[in-house]
Amino acid sequence: MDIKNKKQEIEDLKSLLEEKKQTLKAYQKEKDIYYNTEQAIKILLNSIYGCFGSEYFTFFKKDIAESITLQAQHLIRHSEDMVNKYFMEYWHKDFKLHEKLGIKIKPNAKVSKPVWIYTDTDSCAPDTIIITDKGKLTIEELYNSQLKVNGPSDESKAGHESTTTDLKILNYVDNKIQFVPVNRLIRHKLNKPKWRVKTKSGKFIDITGDHSIMVFRDGKKLKAKPSEVNIETDKILSIHKAIKEEIQFEFEDIESVEIIGDFENEYGYDIEVIPVSDSNEDLHTFIANDILVHNSGYVAFDEPFSLIENFDNLDTKQLIFDLVNFRFESYLSNVFEKYATDHNTENYQDFEMESVSKQAVWLAKKNYILNIAWEDGVNRDDLSTVMIKGWDTVKSSTPSFCRKHLKEMIIFLFTQERSIDEVSKRVKDIKKQFKLARIEDISKNIKVNNYQKYLINDTTGVEFRTGAPYNLKGAMLHNYFVQSSKFKNKYGLITSGDKVKLYFTKNQNKGCDNFAFLPGYHPYEIAPEIDYDEQFTKTFLDPLNRVLTSMKMRELNPNLMFAKSLF
Repeated sequence: MDIKNKKQEIEDLKSLLEEKKQTLKAYQKEKDIYYNTEQAIKILLNSIYGCFGSEYFTFFKKDIAESITLQAQHLIRHSEDMVNKYFMEYWHKDFKLHEKLGIKIKPNAKVSKPVWIYTDTDSCAPDTIIITDKGKLTIEELYNSQLKVNGPSDESKAGHESTTTDLKILNYVDNKIQFVPVNRLIRHKLNKPKWRVKTKSGKFIDITGDHSIMVFRDGKKLKAKPSEVNIETDKILSIHKAIKEEIQFEFEDIESVEIIGDFENEYGYDIEVIPVSDSNEDLHTFIANDILVHNSGYVAFDEPFSLIENFDNLDTKQLIFDLVNFRFESYLSNVFEKYATDHNTENYQDFEMESVSKQAVWLAKKNYILNIAWEDGVNRDDLSTVMIKGWDTVKSSTPSFCRKHLKEMIIFLFTQERSIDEVSKRVKDIKKQFKLARIEDISKNIKVNNYQKYLINDTTGVEFRTGAPYNLKGAMLHNYFVQSSKFKNKYGLITSGDKVKLYFTKNQNKGCDNFAFLPGYHPYEIAPEIDYDEQFTKTFLDPLNRVLTSMKMRELNPNLMFAKSLF
């Protein structure tokens, strides 16, 4: 009898399990419907904006397209201001919230700096010329000289470093050129495409694709990223003459906007100036290489939480939930309602918490690593959901070997607190495997463009025009070696549009320090020897060091050693 009852219980449980599975499938289907609807609406709204900005649209009107982006930017800035206002003016005396959260703020403690700072991670190349009230310097020289004088700024965060200066720099304010005071000089490491914007007089500025320059379109001053510049209609403000008190400028036509290569673990630089007029617009602009450009900032929320007594003993995730539920949902809802009322419209804005992470490494805008503990109402097991955005493991250019082992290093670092000795030992083991891997798996992936534009000679030698990107040089070296060997029928030539593998060579060949080859066709008989140390440094160690630096750990040098403190 007991056996019969047990069998029935098992059958009932199986039926219940199947029922739950079907319910789960139904919920998943419903979730997918809502998600797809949300994405469709998002794409539709973006398309409406795009239509108004396209001259081929029947109701084309640039003013409408510009108003959409300007209104969104204004709302974001307003949200930033309101969040800063709460934490700087009310957080330390929001006693009702403190009581609900079960926390106590340290005596006389108060948030002293903005917690939300505008971020764009846009940067200028190190050799960009800046005109100061004491003369001309490259932006790199300016930063390094002032770092020696004033030391690092307390605001150096999220992969960014900064310093201060008493020097003034040129800016365009209230329709005139003048010297303005500087709030901060900023730098951070870059690994992204390098754009060149060039005027018809030959002036140019090398920047990241995120960096905006100021263009004048139909008499209006607008900020535009390189990909958004219209060379047919836009003009650029450039300095024509800057001698002592005589500063002349003009609005120049744009000759070209193109990608000329990559920033490869190089410092990019920015300047944040102090407003000298009623408008805050001049806070985000400065003159670089005689051209008016736009700058960046970053986000940080750490100070408010450092004011809580015994913060380390609190359940951080629950504290965040309670902070959102008891204060921020209602606070931001009121902010958005008032904003809508002030602009004579209905409020369509809402605040929703997307995720909570146990660990986070912030490298730059759209470049971060999160160990998600909670997302969209679901708790996640530790290290089960590691989101990587913008970092080398998700870049198609990163060698497959490095993508795999960099991800493993993140898990290694997130599992528990690691010493730099442990990190060094593990990286040494990975480097041994690196040297034994197939050359295809440790070579960088990159596309070749504008080959003929920069080519002078690849048959009797390797000659290229000034400004040729490094990958084109590697492709030209490949083609020269193939064409001057007996293997020309075995290996094809690299042309524009080809995706190639690229590695650093042991010795410089014909002015080239790297070598490209077509996937699956490494010409081992004639190819120059790979520089394993340099290749490992560029493709594995440099990305890892950016993470270590952001985690406040010491970098590893190419010998995989680190400097030990004597004190």
